[in-house]
Amino acid sequence: MWNRLLVVTVCAWVTVSTLGEPDLSTPQAVARSLYKAVDAQDGPAILACFYAATPDEQELARTFADMIVASKKLNDAAKAKFGGSGEGLGAGMMSKEEQARIDVAELKITDQTATLVS
Repeated sequence: MWNRLLVVTVCAWVTVSTLGEPDLSTPQAVARSLYKAVDAQDGPAILACFYAATPDEQELARTFADMIVASKKLNDAAKAKFGGSGEGLGAGMMSKEEQARIDVAELKITDQTATLVS
C-alpha cells in the first residue's frame, strides 16, 4: 500500500508547475507564458498553454510538452559542453529577440484562431 501511495504522491508532485499558473488572458500573454515555461523547462506550464479539447489531443499535447522540455535540456547541455557550436541542436526554440516582438506583433483573429504576426 505504501508503494502505491508513494507512486501517486511522486506523480502528483511531478505534474505541478514550478512557474505557477501561466497567464492565458490574451494571445500575447499565452505566447509570453509559453516562452517562460520553455525557458524554465516546466512541462506542466507548457501544457497549460496548449489548447487540447479531446483525450487524443491532450495526450498529444503532453507528449509535445515532454519533447519541448527534452529539447531544451539537450540544447542547454550542448551549449554548456560545446559553446556556440552546440546551439544548432536547439534550433527552432524561440529566441529572446523573438520573445521581445510578442508585444508589438499584430494580432489577427479569425473565428476561434488567433495569430501573432511580426
